[in-house]
Parts: sequence; structure tokens; C-alpha cells
Amino acid sequence: MTAIIDANVLVYTAGIRADARRACRARELLERLRPDACLSLEVLSEFSAVALRHGVGREDCRAIVAESSRSRTVLLPTASTLETALDGVRDHRLSFWDAMLWAMAQENDLAAIVKEDGPTGAIIGGVTFRSPFVD
Repeated sequence: MTAIIDANVLVYTAGIRADARRACRARELLERLRPDACLSLEVLSEFSAVALRHGVGREDCRAIVAESSRSRTVLLPTASTLETALDGVRDHRLSFWDAMLWAMAQENDLAAIVKEDGPTGAIIGGVTFRSPFVD
């Protein structure tokens, strides 16, 4: 694995946000990274919360999460993950949720975090923040 995918990328691929260009780019990216990208439990949880809030039915949401879980490795955080994330908040001024992704990447030797926002282009502790929507 080389990257962890953030929830906002999944939100676009599911068509929850009405931006056809970003939905297409997100789908292309996920396909290109299929063998090398993973998710985390937090990512699937955040995706579920957004999907349900935007009117996706519970069973449809469950199906998307199940398919995502079958097609990619899902990383699980530990207490150590949380400690590393809190260090990331303190030392690198990351938002808490960006720091959780960063900690998961650190612990699993991932090279990148793929997300819509955050410190795009920054390399922190050997992990690059990438946006699928920035050329």
C-alpha cells in the first residue's frame, strides 16, 4: 500500500456532492490506486455520516461501505495512533482529523494521504498530502 484515501474522495465517487468533474477525477484516482490505496475505519465512519446526512439511505450507505471494505484494506487505529495524531496536532499544526490520517500513514509506512483539502503538497514526516483535484 502506498496511500490512504480520505472520506471526501469517497463522497465524490458516490455522487453525494454535485460536482461531476470532481466525481470523475475521484473515480479515476481510486481506480488508478486500486491495488495500492487503503482506507481507515474513521474514513468509512465519516463517509457514512456525510452520506446519511445528505439523504443516502441506510442500506445504500451500508452497501457502499461494504464494497469499499471488500475492495481495499481498512486500517484500524490504536491508542498509539491517537498519541501520534496528537503529536501531529502539536508539532505540525494539523487539524485533528488530518493528524489521524497522518498517524495512520506513519504507522503503516504509507507515502501519501489523498484528500480534498488540508495541507496539499506538504510533506510531513515523509508523508505527502495530495489532492486529486489539484493539477
